[in-house]
This record gives sequence, C-alpha cells and structure tokens, in this order.
Amino acid sequence: MRSVALGLLCVISIASSAFAQAAGQAWGNVVVDWLQTNRTSYEVDLEPQGQVFVHEGQPTWGQLKATPRVTYALSRWVDVLGETEIAYRAQSDEVNSMTLTPRIGAELHILSRILGEPGSHGVDNERVPRRRINFGTLVRLEHVNTMYSTNAPATSSWQMRDRFGFTYPFNRAKTTDDGAIYVVSDGEVFIPVDETVKGGAVKELRLRAGFGYRESFSWQYEALYIWNGERNAQSGAMAASYHAIDVRVRRQF
Repeated sequence: MRSVALGLLCVISIASSAFAQAAGQAWGNVVVDWLQTNRTSYEVDLEPQGQVFVHEGQPTWGQLKATPRVTYALSRWVDVLGETEIAYRAQSDEVNSMTLTPRIGAELHILSRILGEPGSHGVDNERVPRRRINFGTLVRLEHVNTMYSTNAPATSSWQMRDRFGFTYPFNRAKTTDDGAIYVVSDGEVFIPVDETVKGGAVKELRLRAGFGYRESFSWQYEALYIWNGERNAQSGAMAASYHAIDVRVRRQF
C-alpha cells in the first residue's frame, strides 16, 4: 500500500504544479478484447480525444484514433505484440492531419501470471496475475508518419516507448476478480531514435493515475488523470505540455 500511495502522490504533486501552465484535454477509450486462446488475443482500441482548454494563440482540436493489436503470450512472464495506430486530427486553425504509427513491442509481467489450459475459451483464456499487486513494463518501438492537409511536408520519425505501471485492488484478492475496485498508475518515457534531444535522452514523459472497477469478465471501467511533459528544444528543460482526463470502457469476449 505504501508504494501505491507514493506513486499517486508523485503524480498529484507534479500535476498540481503544472496545472496552470498546460493545455487541457479530454480523452475516451472504448476497448474491445477477444481472447481467442490462452495465449493469443486481439484488441481494438477506439480513442476520441479533444484539446479544449488552451492558452492564447494555441489551436483547439479533435482527434479520433483506432488501434488494432494482436498479442501473444510467450510465457507466464512475457507477451509480444504488434499494433498500428491510425489517427485523424482536425484543428481550429484548419491544419488537419492523418498519422499512421505501426509498433512492435514486448510486455514483461514482473510477478508472473497464470495461463489457462489450451483449448479454453472466453473467461478461461484470461491471463490472471499471481499476486494481489501487479507490476509490468511495456516496451515498444514505433514509426510515426504524419501527413497534413496543407502544403506542409509529411514527417516521419522513430522512437522507443517504455511504460512501467502497477495495479492494486482494494476489496478483492486480484484485479481480475469480479467486483474489484482498484488503483492503477504508470509512467511512460518517449526516447527518439533518429534525433538528438537536448537535456537528456527522454523527449517526453507521461504519468497516469486513477481508479478502476471490474464489473465482470465482460465489462471493466477506469477513470484516469494524465500529466504529459515535453523537453523544450532550446533549454532542454522538461515542462508540462498538457493534462487530461481519460475515461475507459473495456469489453472482453
């Protein structure tokens, strides 16, 4: 419990000092999961986003992302995955864009999991954590390709992303138990591969913290606060770029 409280306090302290400086965004996620086997799963994440609170001179925008993903459990400890994010953004200054981001990666489950028996289906394919508190790290390599509605040239870049997080249920033995109310928190760093970043290797830092409720195997809900920081190109200092509220709904089959 001390580690849970410490993680939340870190996010809240950073967020409170940056609240007045950063833009405000609202996110949503509708995630559909199909657990085909005890090792293979397919996912589609639909994510509407909007930047609604900005400083003078900044554009507001709306964005829709769709991310299909396939995941395969190599073992109780490690998953490998491939996904492609497709995003369309419409801005108030009429500089609209389309971004295509393929990714590959691996997720390490530090405290391991319980895998279902081969030939199972539905809930029996769910990969259940072995411990009450669950730690994991997700490492991905992505290729970001953006095209604009104006005459601006298309951009392309490579970057690594590493996200470390944990979940902890308050009222059940595990977060995969029906009726579980839990805390969730993570931190993610973005490291460019094809450019040099002044001030350090990390160009962007994202912190998330919030609460979730698992109604059943089929339905799960989360509400998160997100703080995002980026390095200033001139000074190299990390500064808040936006804060966001994210509401998630997950449907599993």
